[in-house]
Amino acid sequence: MIVEILLAEDYADFAEVVTAAFELRGLPIAKVATTGSEAIAAINLGFDAVITDYDLGMGPTGADVARAAVVAGVPFVVLWSSVSRDYALRGDPLMDEPTFHLMEKPWAGERVDPISKIASLLTDGSS
Repeated sequence: MIVEILLAEDYADFAEVVTAAFELRGLPIAKVATTGSEAIAAINLGFDAVITDYDLGMGPTGADVARAAVVAGVPFVVLWSSVSRDYALRGDPLMDEPTFHLMEKPWAGERVDPISKIASLLTDGSS
């Protein structure tokens, strides 16, 4: 099975690291979107999963990208830095979505990483 994963990340260096890590685990990133607008436009192109940074610079946020993924029925993971987590999603109805998966970045090996989370979403739909 070929898996198509969309990564929305505005920092090229971090996007490279994430892409390499996913490729090592047999889950290549099919497209990297560098803005929220680009990611939202790409979601309906048939991706199997979306990984998005919360803070994508000017324009739509990772939460907006996640909302588009919900509408399209695509599993997603939102990555956040410890700073954005504290203020960004407080009270946001997106937090109540059953498909909502929020993970801190950078991730540490002792916790569930986005690669394992996406793999489980694609293989058995677990949260």
